[in-house]
Amino acid sequence: MNSYIVKILIFVLGLFILITVGSQVVLSFKGDYNVETAVSYVAVDRVSFDAVFLRNEHVIPGSSKGVISYPFPDGSKFSRNSVVAYVYRSESDTELEKKIEELEEELASLKKITGPGTVAAAKPEGISELIKQRYRDSVYYATKGDYSKLTDERQSLSEYMNIMALITEKEDGFDEVITSLETEIEMLKKKVNPPVSEIVTDYSGYFVSNVDGYEDILTPESYTNLSADDIRKIISNSDTKSSAGVGKVIDGYKWRVVGIIDNSSKLYQKEMQVTLTFASCQDEVVAKIIDIIPTEKPDESIVVLESEKLISGIVRHRVERVEMVASNYEGIYVPREAIRFNAKGEKGVYVKLGQGIVFKKIDVIYEGEDYLLSANKGDAEYVLLYDDIIVDSITEEDMAYIGVLYAETEETDLEETTTTTTALKVGNETTTTSVTEETIPSETSEEPA
Repeated sequence: MNSYIVKILIFVLGLFILITVGSQVVLSFKGDYNVETAVSYVAVDRVSFDAVFLRNEHVIPGSSKGVISYPFPDGSKFSRNSVVAYVYRSESDTELEKKIEELEEELASLKKITGPGTVAAAKPEGISELIKQRYRDSVYYATKGDYSKLTDERQSLSEYMNIMALITEKEDGFDEVITSLETEIEMLKKKVNPPVSEIVTDYSGYFVSNVDGYEDILTPESYTNLSADDIRKIISNSDTKSSAGVGKVIDGYKWRVVGIIDNSSKLYQKEMQVTLTFASCQDEVVAKIIDIIPTEKPDESIVVLESEKLISGIVRHRVERVEMVASNYEGIYVPREAIRFNAKGEKGVYVKLGQGIVFKKIDVIYEGEDYLLSANKGDAEYVLLYDDIIVDSITEEDMAYIGVLYAETEETDLEETTTTTTALKVGNETTTTSVTEETIPSETSEEPA
């Protein structure tokens, strides 16, 4: 009798082991889905185009005879009746003037660092950090091609290195160097011939040494008369120079640009605020779209932008390559092929949780060509960071082998739901949430039937 019972128990135990192992094998096979981990992603609405500047500009008349030398760089602001240019007899005179200017800057720098209190107040640790920072900044601006700021950073770096040499007593002083510079400057000044004439402007504003002949044509209001072909023609002749004057004055800090973009998606609208980055300058400029003019081509529009930030890096050119950024969107990356609709018609994805799956909704904030961005709501009903999003198709047959425990089942004409308490680990916190899981009535494409 005991032997008979033992045989029955062994049979039952063996059957249980067989069923368990078999179910695990089948489950492992059926649950082998292709998944993609949900990660944070930033999408940017941007477009690049050639921009034509429209500004209020006044040509500064002057003789083209002789060699012109400008006392300050393009973009400098000056008042009315200021000297904007000197006329010399020969180029050698302008070269001597430039050399004198460079030596005077070096002399001023040395006198600055050897002045009373500069060395006494300096600490090696602090100067060492400033040297490192100026070096990093110099490398950054060199990489970006911003040579104006690179020059300033190199000048500061040289000054801090000289201060370090003084406070560490590697240099006794710069008195001999200062005396030598003063002597050389005096000698050069005796060699240079004075300018033949000075050119004075009747306007106040921002100086530009280049004249292209469009000064009286491309005014801020002229965009209403420009066609797409006109803009293309100006872009193709952007290197045009005129001998009508020795320079020009930009009146005021407000300016406009026009360009041709593809706005068939209607992404860019009037009154929209955007950020502009120009090829010749790394500074970002905030601008506003004041008009979008359609052309005969459906994928072509003329965009007109206005800004009140005038920076020296962009005043010299009539045409600039510009990148226009409308918005940045940050959310959870969802592959478009993973999107499904549940029985309620809600858009979402299926997420693998252990050996089970749940349907999670998505809150779309941006749509790309092959992906969507969902807002990171921090709600277990919605897709979360680091969820394993199933990108494969899921059928009812697959669902039969997935280990989802249904604690409560309610059948309706539309769907069957179950409430399952699931422990989810998000970041370093583990939260227990009740998630409503839905069986899949059938495979559904991205668009609801």
